[in-house]
Amino acid sequence: MNTKLLLSLCLTAITVTSYAQVPTLTSANVAPSVHDTFITVVAEESLVTSTGAIGASAYWDFSGLVKKDIADSVSVGYVSWATDAPGYVSGSGATHAVVTPTPPVSNFYIVSPAKLSQTGLYKSMTEFAAYSDPVDVLQFPFTYGGTFTDAYAGVIGFLGTTATEAGTIQTTADGWGTLVLPPAPPSTTNRTFTGTLRVYSYQLFRDSANIFGTPIVQTDTIRSYTWYQPGYHSALLTITTVSGPMLYQRVVSYARKQTANHAAVPELSGVDATLKVYPNPAKSCLYISFSAPLNERARISLLDVLGREVSVISDGEVNGDVSATCNTSSLPKGQYFVRVQSAAGSVTRAVEIQ
Repeated sequence: MNTKLLLSLCLTAITVTSYAQVPTLTSANVAPSVHDTFITVVAEESLVTSTGAIGASAYWDFSGLVKKDIADSVSVGYVSWATDAPGYVSGSGATHAVVTPTPPVSNFYIVSPAKLSQTGLYKSMTEFAAYSDPVDVLQFPFTYGGTFTDAYAGVIGFLGTTATEAGTIQTTADGWGTLVLPPAPPSTTNRTFTGTLRVYSYQLFRDSANIFGTPIVQTDTIRSYTWYQPGYHSALLTITTVSGPMLYQRVVSYARKQTANHAAVPELSGVDATLKVYPNPAKSCLYISFSAPLNERARISLLDVLGREVSVISDGEVNGDVSATCNTSSLPKGQYFVRVQSAAGSVTRAVEIQ
């Protein structure tokens, strides 16, 4: 069912970290971390003709991927506490949420030292998933040759129809090595990640619904290849194929950029490295500061969780050190984003207004 494709592909990529040994994933080095923000690119799936080699010291070159020609092919997301995210369900056990404001989707997870499990997702009152038995995405520690099987069950909603869902997921770390991804603009240099672990998962699940009094049962499969690197708290590349009697769809997405609050990710250059948004949370006033190239035009704006522009804080030429102020006293409480746009790209920070 298409609802499965709403699962967040919280992809991250910035620089290269070298590992002289087989990588091992742990909760501390790969699970979602609150206040992380990231940019994800949905790529043209027809360009992926192979998922690459299995085994040790593999080399995976996906530098030829290009952005898919759809409006939401590049999205900015963030990680929050589950209770702060749109669609949170009390009692679900979720601790963290990965939220993509445009299009608006919240993916909910339980993060623990032993595993990363998904408890559901929320797009709207009619498009959602709530797992009474969560899906184990990763079990820790996880390294090359590791494998596990997990059963899950829950309720999903899609286009006004509610169905029960049950399935199993079989997950294996089938390779490790070097991954090459396209450049992150404005750079034109491909990005190379050493010490990456490829994780293959196979899901077999059954949806059961009652459509106008007629029982409908549909069995589908999901095959996913996901590349991780310890120190990046999400995936670098994901290739997912969903297939069934009435459905076949492939989604390919890769990391463009991550800004993180944990020490494992190096500091970024330019606006990314200098952008400060404070206080956070804010009550009556929000301050923004950063350093920009001389004679650069920049637009500073405040967005809501749906990605809509609430306020244009500043729009014009900037030179060197930049500071701006936003009056937030009249805004509803909740999660917002400060976005800085320039010719070099877009940088976003999550902020809470109380």
